[in-house]
Amino acid sequence: MSYITFTNLTKSYSEDVIIDHLSFSIEKGETLCIVGPSGAGKSTLLRGIAGLEDFSSGNVFLEDKDITRFSAKQRPFVLMFQQPLLFPHMTVFENTIYGLKFTALSKKEIAQKGKEFLERIGLLSYRQAFPHELSGGQQQRVSLARALITQPQLLLLDEPFSHLDQTLRKEMRYWVKEMLREHRTTAIFITHDIDEAMEIGDRIALFENKKIQQMGKPEDLYEYPKNLLVAKFLSEGLIIEGTKFIHANHLAVQGDPTNLIKYWKAFVQSVSFKFGKKVFFLDIPQLNQQISLQIDDDLQLFEEISIGVTDLSHIVTFGEE
Repeated sequence: MSYITFTNLTKSYSEDVIIDHLSFSIEKGETLCIVGPSGAGKSTLLRGIAGLEDFSSGNVFLEDKDITRFSAKQRPFVLMFQQPLLFPHMTVFENTIYGLKFTALSKKEIAQKGKEFLERIGLLSYRQAFPHELSGGQQQRVSLARALITQPQLLLLDEPFSHLDQTLRKEMRYWVKEMLREHRTTAIFITHDIDEAMEIGDRIALFENKKIQQMGKPEDLYEYPKNLLVAKFLSEGLIIEGTKFIHANHLAVQGDPTNLIKYWKAFVQSVSFKFGKKVFFLDIPQLNQQISLQIDDDLQLFEEISIGVTDLSHIVTFGEE
């Protein structure tokens, strides 16, 4: 049996169904990233798992124990919000050890553990500082340390980096991933940032239209999307005729379309650099779509080219949504 199992979770407000008979599981030490559009119900799902809201129906199992009726305090889960929510009147050290005050540990053991965690997050020298004296990234590190120090059986993170700038987000991704692995912490991580999910998650799930559309390893969802929703959200390519998809890896760009079995006119709109290579932003008026591709040729701004496939097997047809 999986470490934590969720079966037939449903959440509705009156006749408005937010989550519809959702079932999935997570293994011990695994990080599952759940992505999806704003308003899809991701945070509602997390609050239900934490016990802060009741599901309309369904069950939550921790190993073989049904904890569906457990209150938030009874569940060995910790929810970390978008904001650090540190106690402003407490020092960094006091914030970090706060959860340990409700355990059987002695004061000496609590102090030792607090020191160890502050060393791990690189903030031991700030132990007597107050939250307002820290940067946004430092506050989030303290918040995560406060969550991890209690050794929760499941850590729930609700877009914890959304208020940080891009540079800090990148730093925090690596740091959080290493902390979760070091402590073998089981986690569900909510984010709208695809790069973030791809980097942090052992598995990714796309939550949209009240259910999980696809769950699997990041590379599998990118390379082999199950439907158009997954293709649009987690992959790269062109959608044609409403039900067909061509992955970016299978697209060919040529000045002369002679070798292309199916193609469309495209125009170079801009060029940028990523990892030292040119990335061209192309507009395809016939499909009313744009796409960014790494292209070795030296294309000119506003140049007309042809984009298409050399093999019809590269066009994948999805069923009805």
